[in-house]
Amino acid sequence: MFVVARRIYGKINVMGGVPVGSMLRVVAWDADVDDDDHMGMAPVAEDGTYSIEYSGENWDWSPMKPAISWRPDIYVVVEWMDPVNRTWKVLEKSKVYSNQDTREDREINLNVNIPRTNACMVYGCVTDLEGNPIEGYTITAWDEDPFATRRAMREGLEPLPLEGRPEAAEFLGSAVTNENGEYRIQYAANYWETLPRWSMRGEATAWWRPDIFIKVHRKREPGVLYRSPTSQNVISITGVKIDAKLGK
Repeated sequence: MFVVARRIYGKINVMGGVPVGSMLRVVAWDADVDDDDHMGMAPVAEDGTYSIEYSGENWDWSPMKPAISWRPDIYVVVEWMDPVNRTWKVLEKSKVYSNQDTREDREINLNVNIPRTNACMVYGCVTDLEGNPIEGYTITAWDEDPFATRRAMREGLEPLPLEGRPEAAEFLGSAVTNENGEYRIQYAANYWETLPRWSMRGEATAWWRPDIFIKVHRKREPGVLYRSPTSQNVISITGVKIDAKLGK
């Protein structure tokens, strides 16, 4: 007796190194002459992998049925959560794999491009003091995340700095400046995206918005050349522009 696999799996390669986070999902379909049948859905993991286990339907193989007429014609689509209007949009569709033997797994890998938008985006330009663009420097973006702020947020209090505690921050992403000195960092959706959030006292609070700053890293040796001021309470659907001017 054979075991019906009923698994569709693979890897989604995001071009440009954009972090996946919770932005992508894969939906599997059985192509039909009328309406396509939904076979399953799975989120894309941080490493780009996904796996869909589909249930038995009339496409399953049986000795009492013709050899191929009940096999599914499988394809998948990759969908992206548009952070502006919070809707799923199709980015890519695979070819159709006809007459899939359900006793075997089907691997489907795809390359996708995340649409460029200012939503969930840190962007800007790096120049010298005379305004000339600086190319090839690594920019990292961070959400300033002091423990005192998190604690205050939970308790509905005003945040106070903790004596002797070093700066804490959550890494959002990185990019390298192009020939025009420009960079764009799209960060993954997270809990700060939905507003308003509420404190334990039932009051609306802005502490769930990210407080974003950037660092410009040295080109040929370890270290940071520049740390920008923090842009407080960034609204994710608009993004934030942070420029940097570097001295000699």
